[in-house]
Parts: sequence; structure tokens; C-alpha cells
Amino acid sequence: MSIRDPDHQILTTPKQIVAVDVALGERIPPTVLSRVVSYDMVGSFVATPIGMLVFGVLATAVPLKPLLIASGVLYALIALSTLAVHSIRTMERLPEHADEPLLT
Repeated sequence: MSIRDPDHQILTTPKQIVAVDVALGERIPPTVLSRVVSYDMVGSFVATPIGMLVFGVLATAVPLKPLLIASGVLYALIALSTLAVHSIRTMERLPEHADEPLLT
């Protein structure tokens, strides 16, 4: 299952959203969780218009097909590079009886 926009382009999957939310909720102390989530959201909100600006300029300077292919490859490499981090690659759910986050 995926969330799609009117042009049927995949935006994200609920599984990805839940995985990030669970990881944050289990590992970030409740006293700072809202601040961490806010910084994450602000980063996304700032990056979106910057990306639109950069790719708008690039789309006028570079042929579109190579730009889209290069962008897709770069995005895939960045996304897959997170698997190089051992703690992310081996992350598991915390035991049900854990009362405290890992970081305090």
C-alpha cells in the first residue's frame, strides 16, 4: 500500500512513516521528543523549496531525461547509504517491557 498523488506518483508508504515514528518514540526521551520531531519537520520543510529551486534551475540548463536519471540514481544511492550504518541496518524493536528510551 502506498500514498499516491493525483498523478499516481508514489510519495511514501505508511510502513516507512510508522518505522521512523516507532524508532523515534522508542529511542528518544519523552521530554525532548517533540523538539526532535520538530527539527525533523523543519528540515523537511526547508529542504523542499530549496530542492524545487535547484531543480527548476537545473531543468532549464540540463536536458530533462539525463537530469531525471541522475537524480533517481543519486536519490537511490543516498537512501541505500543508510544501510552502511550498522546501528540502522541492525535496528530492532525494543522489548515490550522496556520503560525507558535508550537515550536519556
